[in-house]
Amino acid sequence: GPISDFGGREIEVHFIASILAEHYNVQLLSSTKMSDNSSAIIRHKNFTWDSIERKIYSKNTFIKFLSWLTKFLNKRDESAINFVGNKISHRLYDFRLLYLRTIQEIILKNDLVIFCGEFKSGWLKEIVEYSSLNGIPLIFRTTGTILSTSPDLSDFFNGRNCVLIHSSSNMQALNKNDKFNSIIIDQTSVIEHKLLAISLNCVSNKLTFGFLGRFGGQKGILELLSVMGTLENTLIIAGDGPLLNEVTSHCDKNQNLNYIGKLSKEEVANFFEKIDVLIISSYEEAGPLVGIEAMAAGKLVISTRVGATEDRLANTDNQFWFNINQPKSLERVIYKLELLSGDKHYKIKKQMREKYLSHYSNSVISSQYLNIVQKHL
Repeated sequence: GPISDFGGREIEVHFIASILAEHYNVQLLSSTKMSDNSSAIIRHKNFTWDSIERKIYSKNTFIKFLSWLTKFLNKRDESAINFVGNKISHRLYDFRLLYLRTIQEIILKNDLVIFCGEFKSGWLKEIVEYSSLNGIPLIFRTTGTILSTSPDLSDFFNGRNCVLIHSSSNMQALNKNDKFNSIIIDQTSVIEHKLLAISLNCVSNKLTFGFLGRFGGQKGILELLSVMGTLENTLIIAGDGPLLNEVTSHCDKNQNLNYIGKLSKEEVANFFEKIDVLIISSYEEAGPLVGIEAMAAGKLVISTRVGATEDRLANTDNQFWFNINQPKSLERVIYKLELLSGDKHYKIKKQMREKYLSHYSNSVISSQYLNIVQKHL
């Protein structure tokens, strides 16, 4: 699928590859730009990775030469592989055909295909059809909110093929007009051991809030900062994305907004140690993964009613919801949290961790993936 260097999809792919590499040979193929720094990569003898562009680059000497020439003429520092799709190459070669042949070649070398992406992802249709044509089972792991499906694909996802989704809301959207063979498998944390080691006690007498994620429009980050900037509560912000300048501008103007930068996987646990409450302000999500991490860390969660969050928090006392388009709703829920006793806070934190361990732990999600793979092989 479209696996790049950083993001929730890449972390989820990392986890899936880690599980499967213990039992099978795993080959990751990205349909977009990907480097050795990708969060999706695992270090295992049974794992290899490549991208379509890298394979085209390595197999075609003249395309490789044109890539180096473009890099040289433009005086760029990055790898020549990033210039595979230069103008001259596109004039001389049919890149769609090169991509398609590369994908087909990889499919034929494997016993099972797992596609991680969205219904709108490029090459999904071609991959599903070619896999089915050659009798190779396919599992489609959706990684975004399902807003629409591809009716012409529904016939392929029955019996031997299936769609894995995060939540019941996505299940309803998926089967609204078309009948897919769909199964719910949610996310887990790749740093579970570090998050479970975090104390359930409050960080301080006054609650500290946190936001961790990509700074994009769908995350509601600017709307969140506009509200939090008018309050006295401390908000610790971590992440990166296209709205970084706007985020840092808010932080410069408000002392209670503390931006700590983009975090590596290893640094995420330190973020959760600093906060009491995670805020999920998204307009659209599949998960999000950060919500699962908060549960493992035993943190309270304030959230919009988005993605799998309602399913995850069901049957817990963590029912702190707000509307990102209604600033007062966030203020009200923060005030509600501040009125809770220390014992109540502790009870909810304990519920969150227990729910994670019983439903979303590494062992639980690993078993679900292995079962579905074994069933389809």
